[in-house]
Amino acid sequence: METKSNTPDQIKIANEAVSKAYHAIIKEVKKTLSQLPTDELRSYIEREGTNESSRSFYCPIVYISMAEYFGKTMIAFAKNFKAKPHIGVYMDTAIIRAIYKCTSVEVTKVNIEDRLEEYSYQPSKYEDAMRHSTTLENYKKGMVEPVLEKA
Repeated sequence: METKSNTPDQIKIANEAVSKAYHAIIKEVKKTLSQLPTDELRSYIEREGTNESSRSFYCPIVYISMAEYFGKTMIAFAKNFKAKPHIGVYMDTAIIRAIYKCTSVEVTKVNIEDRLEEYSYQPSKYEDAMRHSTTLENYKKGMVEPVLEKA
């Protein structure tokens, strides 16, 4: 179902909903990463673009970005299917569930489901982001602290 966003006001409202959803997704993804067993799996790179609607999040198991195309802000994501044996079925689907949960019309109050695009994961994007994090200011490397298991 497409967003009925023909007027500039409707486009602006939908773009704001997409931006809020993107930030909520990243927060949820970081929570999910905290449950992963290794520092490598919990590491990530965040890229800030030239404006608020241009951002990317890279990690070994998923790539998520927000960008504007022809005036509409979109969220693109790609899941690393090769990570599944290392993280298990539940964790493999947790991030995708978070993406769809944060973009559902029940949460956003605006239908932005047509503002999502799924791509094939390319490990080179994460590797490039990792290299850029050492030389470019708008690429920030981070690591989510592990959740301590209760005895």
